[in-house]
Amino acid sequence: MNRLLGSIAVALWGLVALPAAGAGLSGAVVMHGQGESPSQVADLVSALQRENVLVVAPELPWSGRRSYDRSATDADAQVDAAISGLRDQGARRVYLIGHSLGASYALRYGSRPGVNGIVAIAPNHAPESPLYITSFANEVRRARELIAQGKPQAILEFLDLHWGSLRTRATATARSFLSYFDAAGPMNMTRNVQALRPDVLVLWIVPLGGDRGARQSALDLYKSLPYNAGSRLVELPVDYRNVTSASVPTIVDWMQDTVAYIRTD
Repeated sequence: MNRLLGSIAVALWGLVALPAAGAGLSGAVVMHGQGESPSQVADLVSALQRENVLVVAPELPWSGRRSYDRSATDADAQVDAAISGLRDQGARRVYLIGHSLGASYALRYGSRPGVNGIVAIAPNHAPESPLYITSFANEVRRARELIAQGKPQAILEFLDLHWGSLRTRATATARSFLSYFDAAGPMNMTRNVQALRPDVLVLWIVPLGGDRGARQSALDLYKSLPYNAGSRLVELPVDYRNVTSASVPTIVDWMQDTVAYIRTD
């Protein structure tokens, strides 16, 4: 029985994590990378809680368990609810913190009113990039064919692309797949970066280890951000797998520093 209760507690923590006492003026939605889960951002969630930040760490459609079971735009309702919950609990500043695809999604969502800052950790999901266009050309074509045939819920199997050349097997419906991997779709990161409001602060974190091409692409995209004096580029001497945990002190310090840049009245 104790083991069962412990398992339930862990599962619930993975969905929503809040400080044990007190309601801070800052809130954060922490978004894991593709094929991962809220447990992979546990160190960051705990660190923010210790700083009295209200935190929500939802399991999003691109988790390993959910496997793109909802489109990128369908995910908006889940993040809308998370932000609303933070505001209801007293958060006057809201940050979106994402890793990998979670970072790319944050950059898309972040142009909406109500988002004050974004932390993009190893942002790399850019379907408009030559690498993505080449890697997923066959799957994009097949997904379009299925939709044209009236089969948007047909399942596609594909090799997902993480930082650089790291690949893992995944599945998605044709409709959901296109929302994430079509260069003309909602996850076009170049377009989303350029569309951010100038008043949205951005902390852009790039790992130095691993694939050089992925690192250079991330550095180039940072240059497209609208200028904001509170935004910052940080390069860390770690690889893709360790960058989230290594980013914790940088994120905590940056969030504290950006309070002066955000109006809450």
